[in-house]
Amino acid sequence: MKRKTKKTPANRNRFIRERWQQLEVQRKAIRSGYAFASDPLTADTLDLFDTLADDGLFDFQADKYLQAIQPSSRRRKKPKRSQAQARFPDAMPGVQVFDIAVLRKRQADLEPTEKSMKSILKKFDLEADTGIRLLKPIPDNFMVALQGLKEQYPNCLEFLDFLEHFAALSQVRAEGRHMRFPPVLLAGPPGVGKTAVVRAVAQLLDVQCRIMDMASATASFVLAGMSSVWAEAKTGCVIDLLRDGDSAHPILVMDEIDKVSQTSKYDPLGALYTLLEREASERFVDEALDVPSNASHVLYVATANELDRISAPLLSRFVVLTINSIEGQHRRAVCHSVYRSVLAQEGVVDSFDSQLSEAVLAALDDYSPRQIKQILIRAVASAARRPQARKRRVIDTDDLVKPASEATGQPMGFVW
Repeated sequence: MKRKTKKTPANRNRFIRERWQQLEVQRKAIRSGYAFASDPLTADTLDLFDTLADDGLFDFQADKYLQAIQPSSRRRKKPKRSQAQARFPDAMPGVQVFDIAVLRKRQADLEPTEKSMKSILKKFDLEADTGIRLLKPIPDNFMVALQGLKEQYPNCLEFLDFLEHFAALSQVRAEGRHMRFPPVLLAGPPGVGKTAVVRAVAQLLDVQCRIMDMASATASFVLAGMSSVWAEAKTGCVIDLLRDGDSAHPILVMDEIDKVSQTSKYDPLGALYTLLEREASERFVDEALDVPSNASHVLYVATANELDRISAPLLSRFVVLTINSIEGQHRRAVCHSVYRSVLAQEGVVDSFDSQLSEAVLAALDDYSPRQIKQILIRAVASAARRPQARKRRVIDTDDLVKPASEATGQPMGFVW
């Protein structure tokens, strides 16, 4: 409702001051990130300007202020945004992962002696972070890209088919098209590409991915954090993933889960009994942060060589899939895939031939993908120091050296 005022200079000036004070309060809220152009608060601001315009008051200032708060990036200076918010499209669904208001209050109430908690909260961008993380829809080209991964990782077909099925399920889900699948355990011999294929999938989905070496884990704080009463307190990898990334469904890979120490006083895998249950993880409490966070969308992948070393209660929480060794005709494709990844990693794609010779492929026939990568890294370095006889260098059998674990007996070729 418009405010009725007499059109006298004194009343007009008072009216302008009152309106401008209201606008200033809203301007500060908008600029500090507590309101955006689509909020009712901004709509109210525009209504106030309509009133001013109807009364013929303050036209220049109103127009200038409108330019400052309109949603166009050219007209409105956007509030500072955290790294996690930087790629937050308005149309993409989000999840309230952290209660930032609680964390801000916790920070404000800190005692000078609470240095550990201060350090923990400092890693959050509490000024700009909303606590919301994205549920990114599966890219339109995901199925096609997945076929490419099947050619690159032919021994991982069971896992990639598994992902294909759940991607299809996501396409028909009512509440969102983001990737969701139950915790999965990839079982197979070492060095056959288990972690590499998961990392490639995370890249396709555009979500953060972290590989945790569980063989070196000695306590549960690796996953669930260490209480702030300790000087070395820190959050666990689950909170770290959600805090530093922009998605609510990152992929956490627990590598070699079967090699976790069985003699540890504090079970490193104890937190999984909560994290792997979707309902329970909606209010997951990291010991360092000590407030509930929503970790229910995190995607978990474990790898193992020997299933009999994993407790039955924990194993029952995973879908177990098999990753086989590279056999027969698939080995050639894997060798070329590993070779191209080595060239890209070293930044020498344009300096080397894109194909390996038949002789080199035959020499690599008895090795795992991990060993092949080790051999080819050294082979590329060896070939780089030879005088260049052609535009692109070529790997020879003389450049191949057995990995350290196979170093007994005669070498494959050139020896350093």
